[in-house]
Amino acid sequence: MHQNQAAQLSFDLLTASLAPPKSRKSDPVTSFLAAKVAKRNQTADACLILGALRQGPANVDKLAKITGRPAHALGKRLPELNDAGAIRLTGKKIPGDSGTLQREWALK
Repeated sequence: MHQNQAAQLSFDLLTASLAPPKSRKSDPVTSFLAAKVAKRNQTADACLILGALRQGPANVDKLAKITGRPAHALGKRLPELNDAGAIRLTGKKIPGDSGTLQREWALK
């Protein structure tokens, strides 16, 4: 298997493990469209997080600064990426922008 194929397989496994956006059969068509956009954003945020963590361990506020995405959006992806085996908690808590302690994340 070539390196590109291995990377694509890892990416496919990772994105498949992200929590799917929810909509009901009775929802209007706009809900289904919103679910598609949400899935695309989930995947993009996961990729941004992984890229940012290549620079070293970070808390969610630092990840937000690096990626330009809101911390609350990235914070939803961190447990999913952890469950998928892509990232891990370092066990450290470092001050966020407001001074409160935040968990630090790193690539596995």
